[in-house]
Amino acid sequence: MSSEELNRVKDYINQMELKSRKDKYKFRRYYLMKYLRVGSELSLSSIGAIFKKDHSTIVNALKKVAVLEGYPDYHIHTNELAIEFPLDGLLVNSTTFNGIQASNSLRQLERQLFYSKPSLIR
Repeated sequence: MSSEELNRVKDYINQMELKSRKDKYKFRRYYLMKYLRVGSELSLSSIGAIFKKDHSTIVNALKKVAVLEGYPDYHIHTNELAIEFPLDGLLVNSTTFNGIQASNSLRQLERQLFYSKPSLIR
């Protein structure tokens, strides 16, 4: 991701509602967290600083996105973001998948996926 693209995402985030718990705002934040994690070399702490959140909040959001991507409500609220910030090209070149390093062994991946318990959002 280029610095221009990163600045564009940061500008969009600065205009967002970062404290709201409503689904439409929460899902958009989650989408952009995944977009930054997959598309850039930023650490979880750096992404958290952009959203004014802790790195553990970013980890939990990435886990929730993995579950939410199967629900139509998530796609309804993130549809305009998916057009402006598409994930398609980023996923191919990504070194992470849902926050899990691709360089991990199969056993580590199985452990991370098995022991992570993403809960549905109310």
